[in-house]
Amino acid sequence: PKSPSKSHELKFTSVFTCPLTGERFACGSWNMIDVEGDSGDESQKIFWYKNKKQAMNAAAAKALDCFYLRECHGKDMMPQQRCPDSPYLSKEEAPALPTPPTGINFPTTVIQPDSLSQDT
Repeated sequence: PKSPSKSHELKFTSVFTCPLTGERFACGSWNMIDVEGDSGDESQKIFWYKNKKQAMNAAAAKALDCFYLRECHGKDMMPQQRCPDSPYLSKEEAPALPTPPTGINFPTTVIQPDSLSQDT
């Protein structure tokens, strides 16, 4: 579908990579004021924002929604949700990330909890 924004305007999307597990979270529909959805397929939806900060906040919000859902699962408490689109319980339930453009590589270094210095 054609984007309602002008072709010369920059748009931003973001992916949060958990530093402990390496799991990646594409940004959700965190702030519907300045967001544009791209693609008709809900599982492949890319959310575009007018600035980088909003895109990064949206990716962090999606990660937090999923982490809270996992923490609250099976307990008598409701997870706090920041994005209207649904969080998921496991990496296997996550929608596939869209293929990045040629020449874009995701970071592959994962920080393990036991490798962090305890001397600070």
